Amino acid sequence: NGTSPNITTGSLATITDAPAPDSTIQLRFSLIQTFEPELADTTTQKFKDLANRVTTALDNIYRSRFGRRFLRSLIRAFRQGSVVVDSELIFANATSVPEVSAVQTSLAEAASNSSNFSLPVNVSTIVATVPTSVNITAAPTGVTNATAAPTAAPVATEAPASTDPPTSSEGTLRLLLSLNRTFTSDLSNRSSAAFKTLAAEVIQEINRVARIIYASSFRRTLINNFTSGSVKVDTTLVFQDKSSVPQASTATAQFISLLSNSSLGIVPGSISAQSTSTSGSPPMATMGSLAVFSLTLLAVAQMLVTL
Repeated sequence: NGTSPNITTGSLATITDAPAPDSTIQLRFSLIQTFEPELADTTTQKFKDLANRVTTALDNIYRSRFGRRFLRSLIRAFRQGSVVVDSELIFANATSVPEVSAVQTSLAEAASNSSNFSLPVNVSTIVATVPTSVNITAAPTGVTNATAAPTAAPVATEAPASTDPPTSSEGTLRLLLSLNRTFTSDLSNRSSAAFKTLAAEVIQEINRVARIIYASSFRRTLINNFTSGSVKVDTTLVFQDKSSVPQASTATAQFISLLSNSSLGIVPGSISAQSTSTSGSPPMATMGSLAVFSLTLLAVAQMLVTL
């Protein structure tokens, strides 16, 4: 009564009091390793060994990041694909719970940058969410034990991503990539259904990854155009201010790490970030520069006449 199912924390698989829903974050990610049927059974040694390995790694990451605010991690289940980890992070109280973006970023950075991190995490699969509330199911007449049944999580629906152009105070970065798809002529037309559908798909995925990397400093993704070969994607990433914009080389490495295994089907080696101040288009000639050029030509002509 009042307890959760078998869950693993630390080095023991135990029955543990269920934490308050408002002091937890649900964390899901995939490990790049082969799923074995024993991992679906919490009583097997394979489950316990992998659970201990995962909780040890998660505890080290989040204690280092959040200190005493973080208490422990729990493994709820392992599922197929490669190995999907359903875990839960327990914090001291509701006010100790961080933003989900900070949780995602912490794991992504550890998996991408630390030579001491042993879990083969697919960083593009990291998703942290705030759990829904738990309903207590009343026991039928004559039954003495009531069970705590989590409500089914509602289907998440994202509001349409903003397509507002960057303001004068915001910073921007150009991101180029190619999709392993066949280009069709209607992708050149911004008003076509094909353009809008692909734009929404690309924006959703880039926004997801950029928020893992840059957290609240990232604002939105804008689609500049689609061109042929296979499908070349030209985007602009918008940041809260110019000081928040990362170096192009750093951003390229970060997006290669997190987007390469994306569901978008990105062509290997096609991801490239460019500074918007030097992103390819030649600078427009100004009236001043044209005047100087004209005067230079006139001076040269006069010199030739004199000779």
